[in-house]
Amino acid sequence: MITTALKEADLVQLEYALLVFVDDVPGISQQALSEALGIDRNNVSLIADKLEARGLLKRAVNGADRRARELYITPEGRKLWRGHRAKVRHANDRILSTLTSDEKEQFLDLLVRVVEGNRIHARPGGGRRKRGSVKSSVTQARPSHAP
Repeated sequence: MITTALKEADLVQLEYALLVFVDDVPGISQQALSEALGIDRNNVSLIADKLEARGLLKRAVNGADRRARELYITPEGRKLWRGHRAKVRHANDRILSTLTSDEKEQFLDLLVRVVEGNRIHARPGGGRRKRGSVKSSVTQARPSHAP
C-alpha cells in the first residue's frame, strides 16, 4: 500500500523515509542517519546518491571532519515528500484499519517499546555477508545432512 502511495513520486519507502528524516534533522551525517534508520551506511550513501541526482537532496562536507557528509533536503525534495504525506498517511491508516482507535494506539506504543528496547542490538548492515567472505564460502562448501 505504501509502494502504491509513493509510485507517482517515483520513490521507494526508504527514499521517502530518508527525505522525511533529513527534513526533520537538517545537516545530519550519513553515519548518524544510518544508525537512526537502522540501515547500512553504504545503503544510505546509495540512496543519497540517487536522491541527490534527482535534485531532492544535497550533501555538504562536514567542516570538522572532511570525510563526513552532511545531508540537507532541497526545496524540491521537501515539496515532493510533503506532497505525498497525505497519501502515505492514508495508506498507513488502511494498513491499521482492522484495529480500533485504542488498539492502534496500543499497537504503536508497544511497537515503539520493542524497537527502543532492542536498539542496543541494532547493527545496521550486520546481517549481510560480504561477497566472497570466508563464512559464505565455508557455508557453501559444507555438505548438508538431511534427516
